[in-house]
Amino acid sequence: MPPTERPIPRFIADTTQEGIPHGRFAERLREEFAKAIDEVGDMPAGVELPAEVDWYPERAWGGRVWVPCSIKTESEEGRLELFGHVSYVQPPEGEPNDFEAKADFTDIRPQLIHNLHALQIGLEQIEEFLNVEPPARALGAMAYDAQSNRFIL
Repeated sequence: MPPTERPIPRFIADTTQEGIPHGRFAERLREEFAKAIDEVGDMPAGVELPAEVDWYPERAWGGRVWVPCSIKTESEEGRLELFGHVSYVQPPEGEPNDFEAKADFTDIRPQLIHNLHALQIGLEQIEEFLNVEPPARALGAMAYDAQSNRFIL
């Protein structure tokens, strides 16, 4: 694509127009997202969809509007986060139609990542305290001098 004189690319997604979904429209989006969650094949047992869904601002692209979302929930195997999006076509005049939703889940939550990072820092501090790594000169290249019959670091 040749360079353009415009400072803003013309191929980026549109900014949010409606904000965070709420009311009956949020309920409609939740229904579509619930259908997508039911279609996830390897979902752990005992997952229930809470009443509240965390919706994020929508983006429009290619004639469709995309609304990302996430839900924190519990299953028999522990905590989960369900995530995905609901998309639809918004005609200039009229109601949204042609709803599609995608969903998936993860058991890796931000708190777990934070805890693992803190554990890694702790292990590095213990390693430094115990000085379990050999000194840097021991890790350098070695050479054998045949005339003096010695190894040189």
